[in-house]
Amino acid sequence: MKVGDSVPKLRRFGGFRDRTLNQVFRAQTLAQSAPYLNFIIPALGIVFTLFLIPDRKLLGDNPLFAQALVCRLSFLALTLTVSVLQLFEKYAKYREAFIIAVCIGGVTAYGWTFFIYADADPLVQSMSVMVMIAAIFLLPLRITYAVLFSSAIAITGLISVFIKGSSSKATETASFALYFTLMVVFSAMAAWRTERARRLEFLRAEELKELSRIDGLTGILNRRAGEERLRSNAEEIGRYGGDAAAIIFDIDFFKKVNDTLGHAVGDRVLKELCDRSTRVLRHSDALARWGGEEFIVIMPRSNMSAAIGLAERLRALFEAEPIEGVGVVTASFGVTALRRGDSPESIIARADRALYRSKENGRNRVTED
Repeated sequence: MKVGDSVPKLRRFGGFRDRTLNQVFRAQTLAQSAPYLNFIIPALGIVFTLFLIPDRKLLGDNPLFAQALVCRLSFLALTLTVSVLQLFEKYAKYREAFIIAVCIGGVTAYGWTFFIYADADPLVQSMSVMVMIAAIFLLPLRITYAVLFSSAIAITGLISVFIKGSSSKATETASFALYFTLMVVFSAMAAWRTERARRLEFLRAEELKELSRIDGLTGILNRRAGEERLRSNAEEIGRYGGDAAAIIFDIDFFKKVNDTLGHAVGDRVLKELCDRSTRVLRHSDALARWGGEEFIVIMPRSNMSAAIGLAERLRALFEAEPIEGVGVVTASFGVTALRRGDSPESIIARADRALYRSKENGRNRVTED
């Protein structure tokens, strides 16, 4: 199939419209954040635990301090466990789940400590709420999750201030509610603008990457991209088994077209046959220009029978429809199935042998190897 026909767009208030692109972006973001997370997550746990020092002075030797001790050490254990697990590549796919677990643990532990301090100064607690909201937005969370967790912190802090305040402090409580709300809103706006800028940069990088994989004349994959597809399919079969196939086809007597009608007409022939090919390929198939007038079709999850069937269909399609100003243009085909232990070179060697036999036997035919 052709690539680069459309560019995925950003939603106004969200991610990309293309779900796969969203997944790639999130995976890349989390991978790039790994060194930062290895620092910030244990740092959050250690800082939270260090507050045991003022806890001891303010709460003394009583059950409330024991609760604070359990609360803070539990969160420290969670952050250290997550930090250790992140060091192993096999747990990389759980990185976002680890961050969410830390946020849930942080909200729970922080909320618990609010209610341990029965006589706490509401102003001090409100400042700690603001700090925690900022800390939530330091983590590479999705915006919706960051807003959810920061709102939970704000609501918990507001409830604590309200319960411990008196009716004469209603204005003070309302002020805290306003400050917490503004902190969440402004933090979310800043995070949204930053992420949007990163998404635009990511999109531009993806567009450049895609352009580097496209043949400039025909709009299909170029040889480099075709080799990558071959390699990935060969590796998948080597690892998991299954079926895949490759078809190489070469336009018959194409040099004659260039020599007698000119290169502009030759280019039109190449584009026309590529357009015809893409109309009959499956979404999962890949068409690449291998060089000059030679092309390759990579067919994942297809056996030799299916590949021969597609090759015959392409051959008949080329032959059946004359090209204006040129006439009937045919092609010769070589087909091979991928095997365990294959490399792009071995696949191409077999397909080329089959293609050569098609040419030897009169062209405009399909041969397998």
